[in-house]
Amino acid sequence: MKTKRFLAILLCVLMLGNLLPASAYAEEEQVCIVIWLNGDGTILASKKYLLSYVIGFVKGNEEVPSTAKIPTKAADDNYTYDFAGWDEGSWYEDETTTTYTFTPSFNSVPIKKHTLMISYVYEDGKVASKSYTEELKEGASYEVVSPTIENYKPDRATVSGRMGTSDLNEKVTYKATNVVAPKKVAKIEFSKASYKTTYKTSTSIKVVIKDQNGQVMKGKEVVCKINNKTQKKNTNSHGSVQFGTNAALIPATYTVKVECDGVYASVKLTVEKETPKLVAKKKTFKSSKKVKKYTAILKDSKGKAIKGSKLILRVNNKKYMAKTDKKGKATFKIKKLTKKGTYTASIKYDGNNYYNEVTKKVKIIVK
Repeated sequence: MKTKRFLAILLCVLMLGNLLPASAYAEEEQVCIVIWLNGDGTILASKKYLLSYVIGFVKGNEEVPSTAKIPTKAADDNYTYDFAGWDEGSWYEDETTTTYTFTPSFNSVPIKKHTLMISYVYEDGKVASKSYTEELKEGASYEVVSPTIENYKPDRATVSGRMGTSDLNEKVTYKATNVVAPKKVAKIEFSKASYKTTYKTSTSIKVVIKDQNGQVMKGKEVVCKINNKTQKKNTNSHGSVQFGTNAALIPATYTVKVECDGVYASVKLTVEKETPKLVAKKKTFKSSKKVKKYTAILKDSKGKAIKGSKLILRVNNKKYMAKTDKKGKATFKIKKLTKKGTYTASIKYDGNNYYNEVTKKVKIIVK
C-alpha cells in the first residue's frame, strides 16, 4: 500500500548524503508517528520514528510500514466482516512531527438465518398448543420452555440447542397424567315451557346448560335458531344465556331450536297480533255546517302511526269510511247531520294479519 506523504528519511540519509555536499543542506530532527486504526475507529497499533528531515528535499512515495496486528470489525444483525486491507493513509505534519493514519477496509459477509419451529401435539397427533416460531442466525443458541397444559406432561420441558445450516423443526409430545374425564353437556333447560310475545315486541329465550352431574356449565357456546336466524352466545358463570327474539316476527307459532356440543332442544314461541290504539275524542259541530270533518288516529302499542289502514265511523245509522295517512290520521266527512243533539258514534278498525280489531265510542254534538 502507498502514501503520497510518507517521508523516506532513511533513503535521504543513505543516498543524498553521498550526492550533495554538506554545505548544500541543513539537518533537523524529524519525528514520524504511524497509527493504524481498528474497525471501530480506535487505535489498533502505533509506531514512532526519529529520523533526519532534510530541508529542501523533494519527498516521494514509499512503501507503507506494516503492523502485525489484524484489525477487526464487530458483526451486526446481518453481516460479519473480514479485513480486506489498509487504505493509502492520511497525514498531518507540523514543524517537528508528521503523523500518518491508516484506516482498514473490510469485506462484508452476509449472516445466514434459518427458522426454528416447535410444534406441540398430543400422543394422537392433535394440536396441543400453538406452535413456536423464531428466526435465528446460524450458530445461535436457543432455549424454549414448553407451554404448560393441565393434566398433560411434555416429553421435553425445554427445547434447546444451536441453530445449524438449515431450517429446524422440533416436536414436543404431551402425554396424559391424571386425566379427568371432561364434562359433557347433558341437558339444555329453558326457563319456560313455552314463550309468548306480540308483534313488534321482543322477548327473551333463557337457556341453562348442565353436565351429566346436573352442574351448570359456564363458557359453553350455545347456538339458537329462530325462523332461520342464528345467534351464538357463551353461557355465563351461572351456566345460562339469553337470546332476544326479533320484534319484527309476524304473528305465528315458531319453533326455537337450541344446540350445544351436539345436544339439541326446542321450545315453542307464539307471536300474537298486536292490539293498536285508536285515538278519537268528543267533537262539537254547528248544525249549519253541511260537511262536518271528524278525525281519528290509529297507532301501534309503541305510539307509532299505522298508515294506510281503513277506519269505519258509524253515526246516526250511517257509515263513513276513511284511510289513515302517514301520520295515522283518518278524516271522515259527515254529511246530512244537521239535527241538533248528541250522537253516540263508533269508530272501528277491523285489524289485519298483524293487528287486532279495535273499536271506540265517542260523542258527536250538533248545536
